[in-house]
Amino acid sequence: MNRPVTDVKVIVNVPEGVDPNAIRAAIVMEGVTVEMPTRRPLEVRLPFNVDGDLATAEYVMTTRVLTISAPYKSYEDVVREYEERVGKEAAKVKLDSSFLEL
Repeated sequence: MNRPVTDVKVIVNVPEGVDPNAIRAAIVMEGVTVEMPTRRPLEVRLPFNVDGDLATAEYVMTTRVLTISAPYKSYEDVVREYEERVGKEAAKVKLDSSFLEL
């Protein structure tokens, strides 16, 4: 407790009969989705951003457990990378007074 977040782990028990090679996982900034044949997708929303490019997954055959890990990504890093990708001026949100009318 009271420690900064450094990473997230999502642990999934894979049911009998599911081929581990058929499991698909998608890790994006705000969540993790795990898809298995004949099962509903498991969607985990995160209260913070993670770096999907640095995510890893490990499957242990003996326990049928899939562990997905991804490092925490600060909001500042997300904004900086976006600005680098589209340009600082293009990243600015422009609002006019009509946007604020209710």
